[in-house]
Amino acid sequence: MNYGLLIKRLRKEKNMNMRDFAKLVGISFQYVSCLENEKANSKGQPLNPSIDILKQICDRCNYSFRQFLEEAGYIEPSAELQKLCLQLDKAQEEKVIKYINSILN
Repeated sequence: MNYGLLIKRLRKEKNMNMRDFAKLVGISFQYVSCLENEKANSKGQPLNPSIDILKQICDRCNYSFRQFLEEAGYIEPSAELQKLCLQLDKAQEEKVIKYINSILN
């Protein structure tokens, strides 16, 4: 499943329209539409959302970030890595996210 369909599924599971979901997540409803369609603009340029935005969506939807990344095809499921992630506290998790963002950018 791609990340756009996954975000749309999370929104629909909460029975929310794009505007309400945008308020919940803390982004504009236009950006929700872009995320769900995986398009940056009307010309069809692909959208590459930041890890921070995806994490924010998961946090606000009470959805496992690791599960999101696996379902969206960003990472392969790894029992060993999953065990390590579950041991991280919030500060450690934020450091890992910053590190991953620095690698991706």
